[in-house]
Amino acid sequence: MNEQQDDERAAAYLNDILDQAAEAGVDTIELERAPEGLEICFVRAGSGSGTVLKDRELESEIVQLIVRRAGLENQASGTMNWNLRGRDCAIGVEEYDSFGESSFRLKLGKPGD
Repeated sequence: MNEQQDDERAAAYLNDILDQAAEAGVDTIELERAPEGLEICFVRAGSGSGTVLKDRELESEIVQLIVRRAGLENQASGTMNWNLRGRDCAIGVEEYDSFGESSFRLKLGKPGD
């Protein structure tokens, strides 16, 4: 796969995650690396549920996409603009350390924010 295909694949997977979150009324998504893969936790009002992405290549592509789109190359937080369900959303992104690995917290704004 070339870089554009990697980007498209990562964007499609991330869009699916964001779509699931919007459908469930989730306000935060946490992405943390674990031995099993990338843990994806959907948080709403302090409680959460999640899944694990076991495709390490796709995990890397998603992390690179988030870092680039949120401008996290030289800072720990930023905003990622995303078109979700046909509406523009501002997604606050925070990068933090979890057991020596970069992890990410995506705070979903309301569509149109």
